[in-house]
Amino acid sequence: MRLTSTYPFRGQQQGVALISILLIVVIATVLGAAMTTEQNFSINRARVSFDQSIVKQYALGGEELARQILRQDFIDSPEVDHLGEQWAVPGDVFEFEDGEIELQIIDLQSRMNVNGLASTEANNNGQNGSANSQLDDSTNDSTNGSPNGSPNSSTQDNDTKARLIRLFTQQGAEDRHVHNLKDWIDADDANDGLGAEDYAYLGLDKPYRTAGQLIGDISELRLLLEMEPQQFQLIAPYLVALPDVQIEVNVNTASAGVLQALLPGTDLGTLESLVADRDGGQPFESTSAFLVQAGVQGVLNGITVRSEFFQVSIKARYQDRFGYLTSIIQRDGTDGSMRVIYRDQSKKILPKVTEQKLENTQASTRTLTRTSTRKLTRRSLNSVAPLRRVIDVLAGPVTRRTTSVATSPLVAATTERHNG
Repeated sequence: MRLTSTYPFRGQQQGVALISILLIVVIATVLGAAMTTEQNFSINRARVSFDQSIVKQYALGGEELARQILRQDFIDSPEVDHLGEQWAVPGDVFEFEDGEIELQIIDLQSRMNVNGLASTEANNNGQNGSANSQLDDSTNDSTNGSPNGSPNSSTQDNDTKARLIRLFTQQGAEDRHVHNLKDWIDADDANDGLGAEDYAYLGLDKPYRTAGQLIGDISELRLLLEMEPQQFQLIAPYLVALPDVQIEVNVNTASAGVLQALLPGTDLGTLESLVADRDGGQPFESTSAFLVQAGVQGVLNGITVRSEFFQVSIKARYQDRFGYLTSIIQRDGTDGSMRVIYRDQSKKILPKVTEQKLENTQASTRTLTRTSTRKLTRRSLNSVAPLRRVIDVLAGPVTRRTTSVATSPLVAATTERHNG
């Protein structure tokens, strides 16, 4: 007698159970992989955050190092600042374990302070005279209405404006932007010559008002009416925005273009030769010495041979992380004490590339290329013979492309120091 199973679907049920077990295993595997991946992401995020905090501290350490360098410079030579001193060494690099700090210190008084246009009130109190009237009577005649360049309540204000107008004109920018800049800074609603006040800006497609206060950063000039990017690029290297309206230009660090704006009628070639001798190891010990060598008769106000405002650009590296910091340091001319008046972590500085570094980079690139090509050739030819033709084709272009990058004009251009 043949017995019939009372569970005709037992075989099918066993298949469903196996599938269910497999499904559970798959879900558990996916969840485990997801948890592991998330944990790895969390660890990486924590590591990146930790490394970035270290880089930030290294950058702040670079700022403090720059302060110490400037402090020592004040102790060594408090009366004169020039480009032959230690602080002016371009691309100074300090290496340590797992990282390095690169410093660039720039004298901001080598440029013309646009906030000097706001010095009218100081002149109304009689703080500035007409020392420059002997030098630039014609300019004063056209700007302050004084027929003989005699002192009045706005002599220094008009001198600053006249110098900025000359600077803009010499660099190929329109001088009407100086009037716009004057109106942008002042708090009144009266136009300064060809300038523009609030009503001109409120009529734009995206209206806004003038600042009515000192400029905080030179990039604010891009907001001036009809200031094109090309015009801004022409004048930006020669300008600075400092909080003190009575900042003088350091003739030991200023470029020939800035000096020409200070000395109307002086030939640019003469000033370039004067600057070359100055930077070659013959700095001016006093403003009178500068005027004598420049062939200027009389007295010129608004110039000095010492500086109080410096910009420190810092590039910090810790392992494979980089951090950037740009600070403006004010050094007191009396006791040498310093304070940081500005910090910006968004600006970057280019590394200084010397000829020796460039040669080392080229040699390393060629060695790396040859090593990589040999390794690739041995590994590939031992396994797949037809790859020999592919490697022969690729080996040449790789070497040429790498070498062209290492010797490109963009890299070579970073060797030039910007004296602005």
